[in-house]
Amino acid sequence: MAKLILHIYIHVPGLGMNITSVTSRELNQDVARAKRAAKSGPVFITDRGKPAHVLLCIEDYRRLAGQGRSLLESLSMPGLTDIDLDPPRVQTGVALIDPWAES
Repeated sequence: MAKLILHIYIHVPGLGMNITSVTSRELNQDVARAKRAAKSGPVFITDRGKPAHVLLCIEDYRRLAGQGRSLLESLSMPGLTDIDLDPPRVQTGVALIDPWAES
């Protein structure tokens, strides 16, 4: 009995991302191919036809996990010097309250 192996490649316009799906067996037979595919988008790994795992490149994982750039790296990004940022001043103060005073 011949098995049908289905490879799914989806291109997400505007994101520059391809989504690939491979079976667990295909992953075991060609890990290098899955790693190459992960460079351009997530690779869904299926078990018995159902998505079970996702393979991501480290940059995508860090972005999803919130480990992208440090604050210093974010503030030193090219083009940020052109942004005119002048937030309004906030007035703060301390008020002493007498808890026993009658209102």
